[in-house]
Parts: sequence; structure tokens; C-alpha cells
Amino acid sequence: MKKLIFGVSALICIYLVACTNDANSGNDKNISTARDILKGIETGDSTKLAAIAPDAVDHAGPTGEVTSGDSIKGSLMEMHNRIKDLKIEILGDAASGDYVYTWSKMTGTPLDSTMGFTPNQPFSISGVDIIRFRDGKVVEHWGTIDQKDLMMIRAQQMPNATTVKVTLGDSANNKKDTTRR
Repeated sequence: MKKLIFGVSALICIYLVACTNDANSGNDKNISTARDILKGIETGDSTKLAAIAPDAVDHAGPTGEVTSGDSIKGSLMEMHNRIKDLKIEILGDAASGDYVYTWSKMTGTPLDSTMGFTPNQPFSISGVDIIRFRDGKVVEHWGTIDQKDLMMIRAQQMPNATTVKVTLGDSANNKKDTTRR
């Protein structure tokens, strides 16, 4: 019993020390910076993009990979300028080492089709952004959009498309009869 109490106490102490570790304060700072960047995109405040390093790479740019911090900042401000009533809601975020993972929902009304949206049609998409930091600066970004949301946007662009319903389940009726010779 004493060993069990000692073991549990040791685990609690390790957990408490880990929670106050300086690495966590770095993670908190990186999460805060990632949130600031999203707020900058939403509001059009380019000063909030200052943490993007000059040599940063956006692997998920609107037309492919975007290199250089200035080009990335320009494309993010262009996003703000092309979407009316842009809102970015952070649904959850986490950090591990140099990486911040942000799950967010973006809504708005695109003014034109430059970004692949139907003009003047409200949209709502959720996705995950992965940002890598080096010395407090963003140096890499990857992102993905929820496939369901992407399909809804594509459906808006093709109003006369045929919808096909596929049902998955028991395929007993679809099996080939191999008992007859």
C-alpha cells in the first residue's frame, strides 16, 4: 500500500512540475502568436502578422507553396480583403514543441471567385492548421479543410449536378452465388 501511495504521489509531482515547465510557457506563447495571426487575418490588422519569419514557407497556399514572409503576409491580407464579414472561430488548439495545431471555423461571403468560392454565396468551412515555430517566429505552415465542407462548397458551384446516394452496409444480397455448378 505504501508503494502505491508513493507511486501515485511521485506521478502527481512529476505532472505538477511538467505543468510549470518553461517549455509549456513557450507553447503558450506560440499558441498566443498563432491566435494573433488568425485575428490579424480576420480583422485585416497586418501588424498581427509580424511573427511570420522572412524565410517562412506556406505549404498550403491558395495556389500552391508560398515562400517568403512578405508573400505570405500579402496573401493573408488578400484573403481578408476578398471575404466580406470574415470570421475565424478557434474551436481548439494545442502545442507540442515547436508546433501549434489549430482547429478553426471560417465563415464569410466571398466578393469574387479568386479563392475558389462562389461569389456572394456565404460559406462556412472548418479545418486544421499546423504551424512550426523557430525562435518565436512562424517558419512553416500546413493546412487542411474538412472534406465535407469542401464538398458543400463544390456543390454550390455546380447547382445542376446530380446527387448520388451510396448506402454502405450488409452486402449479402450482392454476393455471387457460387453454390450452383
